[in-house]
Amino acid sequence: MDENNNLTPETLTGALWGGDSTLSLDLNQQATDELGNMAHTVQLTDEDLVNLSYAEASLLQNASGLVGEEYGENVYFDLGLMKDVCVDWSSGVVYGLFDKTWPQLEGQMVPMYDQIVSDNYTRSLIPALVNDTEQYLVVVFNAANPDGLIVGYTEGYDENDNPARGYTQWEPGDEVCPVYGLLYWNELGEAQTGEYYGESIIIGTEPPAFSRDAIYPGAYYYAFRLIDVYGGSQFTDFIGLSVE
Repeated sequence: MDENNNLTPETLTGALWGGDSTLSLDLNQQATDELGNMAHTVQLTDEDLVNLSYAEASLLQNASGLVGEEYGENVYFDLGLMKDVCVDWSSGVVYGLFDKTWPQLEGQMVPMYDQIVSDNYTRSLIPALVNDTEQYLVVVFNAANPDGLIVGYTEGYDENDNPARGYTQWEPGDEVCPVYGLLYWNELGEAQTGEYYGESIIIGTEPPAFSRDAIYPGAYYYAFRLIDVYGGSQFTDFIGLSVE
C-alpha cells in the first residue's frame, strides 16, 4: 500500500461504519496472506474470540480516474460488506473466501451488503435509486436460486434499524440506478463520504440480470470487519490487490 495513501482502518471505521469495538486486535501486527482464492486470514486471541459475534468482508475500489477530479487521487468506491467469511471457532482463525469475483447488475459491478444469512437462505441488498427514490434492490439466494435473483426492491430497514419486511415487485418501465458510496479526503486531510451514481437500467418484462463475475481491472483493498457481541466493530488492515 502506498505510504501516502490515507486508507487506514481507524479512518474507515470512523468515516464509513463507526462503532468502537471491545476487541483488542493489534491492527499493525496481524498475519495476512497475499490475495488469491482465499483473501487473507487473521488470528484472534482467545479473549477476542469470546467477544466476537461475526465477521464480514469489505472491498474498496480505487475510483481515481473514474469520478471527477474534485475528489483527488485518494477516492474509493465502497463495494459493500458480505459475509463470505469463515470463522474457525476452535482455532480463532478468520478466513476470507474472496475469489476475485463480485456482484454485477446487468454487467455493471455494484456494491452489495448481506442483510440476512442462514444455512439455506441469504438476503442481500444493492443500494439504488428506483424511479429516483432511494431504495435497495433485494437479492435472494436459496435452493431455487443458488446464483441469486433480484426479486424487487425495499426501503431496506425499518425505523428500528431492523430488516424491512417484504419487498415491492418490479413494474415494466421502472428505472434503476445503482448507488456507490464514496470515501475521499478533503484538502485538510479530513475523511469525507459521498455518493456516485452508476448507469441507469430500464426494467422490462424480466428482472434485471444478476451475476457474480470477475472484478474489473484496477486497484482494490480488502479487509475484515469484526463485530463484537456488544455491536461494536473494528477493521483489520486493508491489503491491496492490483488486477490487470
